[in-house]
Amino acid sequence: IAVVGAALGGGDDDATPAPPSPTVAAGAPTDAGSPDVSQEAGEPAPAEEAPAQEAPAEEAPAGETLAGIGETVEVGDFAITVTGVEAGIQRVGSEMFGEDPQGQFVTVALTVTNNGNSAEYFFDSGQKLVDEQGREHSSSSAVMYLEDNNLLITQINPGNSASGMLLYDIPVDATPVQIQLSSGLFGRGVVVALG
Repeated sequence: IAVVGAALGGGDDDATPAPPSPTVAAGAPTDAGSPDVSQEAGEPAPAEEAPAQEAPAEEAPAGETLAGIGETVEVGDFAITVTGVEAGIQRVGSEMFGEDPQGQFVTVALTVTNNGNSAEYFFDSGQKLVDEQGREHSSSSAVMYLEDNNLLITQINPGNSASGMLLYDIPVDATPVQIQLSSGLFGRGVVVALG
């Protein structure tokens, strides 16, 4: 009975199991010199999953220039005017309650008008500062030390405007050249030149 059970239930003992396919964890570094094993086997390479991103900012079409300081741009229901930029700031706040930058602070002053039919929130975190190397910088939480002059999270009713500052902490040797303005955390943006 044991011989019959082994013969019926086992399958082919001489077959070698297929070797496991190598896998790489998402985001793990790979050796650029070694070929992709899945491509060698005739299988397509797995698509890398990109992190959730906001919609890309609208660049000016070829031959057109970007809006600049003092010019109003439409971003969703908002009309936004960048009114000034100041780089090289070494501290925000007071001696007791303030913060020093890792590099240098940059403030971007702007006025935001809600042209929509309902109250909208303007988020400082949706606005990205771009330096001369194309690096995108997020807003700094030290903006809270700008007191009432910040646009951290501001609700703006229809027809109303709010003015204030955005704050960025960028490398000492970096130069701010553009700001990507967005109407929300994931809204489509517009690029404004800062120089």
